[in-house]
Amino acid sequence: MRTGQILAASVCIALATAAGSKATDGILELAPMGDLSRVAGPLVAAVEGEGFAVGVAIEDVSGAGMFAHRAGEPFVLASNTKLFTTAAAAVSLPPDSRWRTEARWEDGSLWIIGRGDATFHIIDGYSYPDHFLDQVAEALDVRGIDAVEQLVIDARYFDAAYQHPDWPRNQLRRRYSAPVSGLPYARGLVRVQRGRSSVYSTTGDPVATVTNFLVRGLRKRGLDVQRARSAGAREVQPPEFTSIYRHESPWSLEKVLRETNAESDNYLAEHLFKTLGAEFHGRGSFDGAAEAVRVALAAAGASLDDFTQLDGSGLARTENGGNRASAETVTSLLRAMAKHPAGGPFLRSMAINGRRGTLSHRLDKGPMAGAIHAKTGWIKGSLALSGYMRRDEDRVVVFSILVNYDAPYTYDRRQVVLGFHEDLLRAVWDHLDTVDTGWGAPPPALVQALEPGRAAN
Repeated sequence: MRTGQILAASVCIALATAAGSKATDGILELAPMGDLSRVAGPLVAAVEGEGFAVGVAIEDVSGAGMFAHRAGEPFVLASNTKLFTTAAAAVSLPPDSRWRTEARWEDGSLWIIGRGDATFHIIDGYSYPDHFLDQVAEALDVRGIDAVEQLVIDARYFDAAYQHPDWPRNQLRRRYSAPVSGLPYARGLVRVQRGRSSVYSTTGDPVATVTNFLVRGLRKRGLDVQRARSAGAREVQPPEFTSIYRHESPWSLEKVLRETNAESDNYLAEHLFKTLGAEFHGRGSFDGAAEAVRVALAAAGASLDDFTQLDGSGLARTENGGNRASAETVTSLLRAMAKHPAGGPFLRSMAINGRRGTLSHRLDKGPMAGAIHAKTGWIKGSLALSGYMRRDEDRVVVFSILVNYDAPYTYDRRQVVLGFHEDLLRAVWDHLDTVDTGWGAPPPALVQALEPGRAAN
């Protein structure tokens, strides 16, 4: 785009956004934040001139606007969907909650009951599934039991829709599309031999995979497992007093939230999502989980008028729906979580530029390093970045930058959008040097979560 075109487009944007205005009943409300649109407008015009659609909302934590462009239009969120999933988990689940896997013994039957433990795999070289089997075998040995007439696998905590029907069909074997099960094992992956090398692929039936692991593992530990089956749809579990071992996830809720957001972990996001459905909507299903998220976040004070959700991670896509929200809705969520009593783990879960997660190699030089705590997002046709910018302890910006496009994906086009994200954030950072009035005091929990010293944690 030529300079004249950019300047003409920026004038239109400046008129529409008028010094960081917010529209209320068609009337523009001016915020005492200076005129960020003079710099931000040309940046938006340039990237839209390349064929991208852009939604931007930049505010302080009280909601006073600094810059807005198509801020009320819903955009595909990609992995910014995880912000809604993790926020709902933070405000709904007890901070000390952990996923569980349990063994119960009754009349020759060994029940293995799953409650969605996405960490039931090898972590840092330690096999938690093998530890579980060691403890179960020891508990049976103490009771003088060396034969299991039937091993009953109970994965009913979640439904049997292991992958969302709107996940890309040609990507269902990829690691990021791993199946979601009430009794998960090895992150839903199996090793597949290809010539002289091997790769990991998703398992088509996660319950069959965990059943095979449990049968073989128990037999290896000297137990005669005569047969194995899945629990019936309406079959009643043995009572709690028959429990012989309970395994808890090694990760706290805060650790799960951080891995989900900072590393953009789809597998954890989907297990959190269905856990919310199971715990608060009576159904560990995608639909039940979406309803549980909406109820939790509405109660937390977030505006969700244009928010729609299909899954927990943002991988699902439909032509005219799916995981969508406007930039204003995303910033509403971020502001609500900044002042929520249970918001701390969510606030501390973000990737940090130059420090942690998916932002560790972005904006990693200069005074801005460590100042942006945000969630990245990318799927075909969507690139998003939303979160917090901490200029100092008195000035915190809440932002959402959503970019959608229809053109075929190329590396160069992706770099254009990533460059736009970074240029816009640099413009905001520089602009804050010129503005020192009109700020709402950020909540202490938010300031604490964004302290530079926490960036390496």
